Order: sequence, then structure tokens, then C-alpha cells
Amino acid sequence: MDLITNFFRGGVDCLGRYKYFIILVIAMLIVVVGGVVLTIRSQLGLESAGKQESQLVDKGLEKEPLPEFVITDSSGKEVNSSSFIGKPTVIMEWASWCPDCQAALPFMNELYDEYKDEVAFVFINATGTANGEETQEVASAYIEKEGYSFPYYYDVTLDAATKLGVEAIPTYLFVNAEGTIQKIASSEADKSTVESSLQELLQ
Repeated sequence: MDLITNFFRGGVDCLGRYKYFIILVIAMLIVVVGGVVLTIRSQLGLESAGKQESQLVDKGLEKEPLPEFVITDSSGKEVNSSSFIGKPTVIMEWASWCPDCQAALPFMNELYDEYKDEVAFVFINATGTANGEETQEVASAYIEKEGYSFPYYYDVTLDAATKLGVEAIPTYLFVNAEGTIQKIASSEADKSTVESSLQELLQ
């Protein structure tokens, strides 16, 4: 505070005042830019969901029809969400940089292998997140490295994340054969929790 007072009272020379002014401007820019980045990360669902208090979170879409969105499959073909209607479906929005996703994908791959004949699994990569570092190449390389067999899609424009109200990843949606969202999970849901919700779709 004394430095700022001296600046305006002429208590330091011109060079000193210029230096303090530059420092003040830089500090203000850091605060503003930091706030903007945190806001964007929150709005686009770039935070890990591990600190959520509840494993099953009502995000406003439960018991509502699955919104229409467009994603891209691993071959580059666009796929509309309406194509999943007609079969119980589990949707997971994930990213390779997300620790909770990394922990969940192994058991999700196991569930896919076990239930793939009865349930459609839609693994949607949050492409473009992490300041653009989550590219299609990064995501596909991660899947190949880990040896996962499930089908995956790219959310290149974050259309799915936006329409589904994804605020944190991983996010799971359990959709019945009629296309109605039955449950939404967004946390450190373990295999038993996900499998229980999955089995409810088959009842």
C-alpha cells in the first residue's frame, strides 16, 4: 500500500514509478486471466469429478429424453445420438488426462465385454479439452496403449457435453431402450455402482 501511495505522491523517481506501474498491471492481468480460465474450465466440464459428494447426481435430465447431439466415431463418421435409441445404452464422457477416467476405464471395458450384446456402450471423448491438448490422436493412442476394446467417439465440438450438461468427467448416463435418461452418475462411481445402474436398464 505504501508503494502505491509513494507512486502517486511522487515519492519515487520516474523509473521507479514506471516499474511499480508495470508490476501492478501484470498482477491485475494474472488475477483476471486466472478467473477467466477457471470459469471456462468449470463451464466446459474440465474438472475431475472425484470430489463430488454423491455418486448419483441429478443434473436435471433424469427422466427426460436423451438430447440430440452429434459425435464422430473412430473412423471419422458423424453419428447422431438418435441412433442409440432402441437399445439400453450407457454413455460415458471421458478424457485421457482425467485421473478418475483413467481409474474407471478398465472396469468399464470389463463391463463392455460382459454386457455388449445386451447394452450399447457409448464412450465419448471430450476432445479439445485441456487447452486443446486432448486431440483425437491423443485419445486414440491412449485407447490403443491400454488395449481397450470398447467403441469410442469424439466430441469434437463438445456438442454432446453441452447438450448433456456435463460439468465434470467422468460422467455416466444410463438410457433405456425408449431413449429416456434413467440415471446420471458423475463421480468416483465404482464398478458395482455402474453395474447396478446398468442392470436396472435390463429389468
